[in-house]
Amino acid sequence: MKWKKSALIILYLIFVLILFLIIFSCTTKNPTIRNEIKKRIDYTINQGTGYFQNNQIEKALASFTEAYELAISIDDIERIIKSSLKLIEVYIFLNQPDKAFPLLTSCKKIAEKEKMQNYYSPIFYFFAKYYELKQNMDNAIAMYKEAIAKANKDIDKAIALNGLGLLYLRQKNYDNALTYFNEAYKINKKLKNYDQLANNSYNIAQCYLNKKEFSKSLDYALEALDYDKITENPYNILEDCKLLAKIYEYLNNIESAIYYITKALNIAQIIAKDQVQFLNGELKRLQSLIK
Repeated sequence: MKWKKSALIILYLIFVLILFLIIFSCTTKNPTIRNEIKKRIDYTINQGTGYFQNNQIEKALASFTEAYELAISIDDIERIIKSSLKLIEVYIFLNQPDKAFPLLTSCKKIAEKEKMQNYYSPIFYFFAKYYELKQNMDNAIAMYKEAIAKANKDIDKAIALNGLGLLYLRQKNYDNALTYFNEAYKINKKLKNYDQLANNSYNIAQCYLNKKEFSKSLDYALEALDYDKITENPYNILEDCKLLAKIYEYLNNIESAIYYITKALNIAQIIAKDQVQFLNGELKRLQSLIK
């Protein structure tokens, strides 16, 4: 009797599982419900992007994961790629290339199979980032150049150009870095993309600083600050102020250096408390130079 009872329970559970799968399948095929899920995916991706921009990384990761799982559930190819690229961006930011790689290879296969050429450039861009983290710079450079060549949109091309410029900047190849940053800058200027213009200007300022061309460095650093004020990006404004303080110190304008390091300190006390001690030390050091 016990065996028969157990068998009935197992059969019942199998029946419930099959019924659930049928209902779920029908649900995701229902146009109205599919549209609601699509709206949820788009909302969650936008929400995650906001979290990411505000340095709320765990919340961003949770949002992008939810969007990816929802996209998988309705087999929405484009949203699978979009949410995958967002997850990849977070994993690259967290220096977790091994978590990014399976998503990257999957995106590449899907995009090539479906001939979704708009995604070729972003995919190659993140492959470049992956290879950078793996310290394979030859492959990284090749992938950046592929991303530039495959770009169907100016914004994608500008992002890839800036990425390659950053690689050369880290290698202290400032002339090559400037070539790619300036190309990205021209595109973003035409697009009036102030967020990316801020990044380009900041990076150009760093190149000129390292080349000891301080006046040019100052011009671009001030421009970066102006763009970041337009987009109201406090994290970037903090970095702009730190860079301006450094440039003004090189120009022996200590009062202006103190002004910008004080601004950086005030911002850090609100959004980046881990930098407060360092910035306090920098402020005291600069103040000692005018006594």
